[in-house]
Amino acid sequence: MARAVAPGRETRLWAQLTDPDPEVREHVLEQFSGRRDPRSLELLEEYLAREPDPDLKARALELLEEAGPRAASALARGLSDPSPEVRERAVEALETVGGAESVALLWAAHAREGDPDVAETILDALEILGEDVEAFREP
Repeated sequence: MARAVAPGRETRLWAQLTDPDPEVREHVLEQFSGRRDPRSLELLEEYLAREPDPDLKARALELLEEAGPRAASALARGLSDPSPEVRERAVEALETVGGAESVALLWAAHAREGDPDVAETILDALEILGEDVEAFREP
């Protein structure tokens, strides 16, 4: 059964997720492991938008991935991150959760992706998800 963030605890968690110390933020992120309730997913999505550390963003993406297909829209935030490593991690997470929404998000990301390595990762994920990508591969 999914654990939810208790209403009174949410404010404290958010304050800790915005702490200037990355070790504090990392510790708090681990409290989201196993949580699949809608508010926890929203908090993680908001966190992705504000977190400057690419490694912590990648961890947040892993936690969102645990929630499965219903986290696809939250995972999409990682597809537009300035860091290619974070974008690739978002692609991997969407590949894992699968589903029609993930496929659509990956196609949209491919259309705007400027990094050839990330674009190739997107095509690999789409191919694994059953999409025909050959026309988009470099010769």
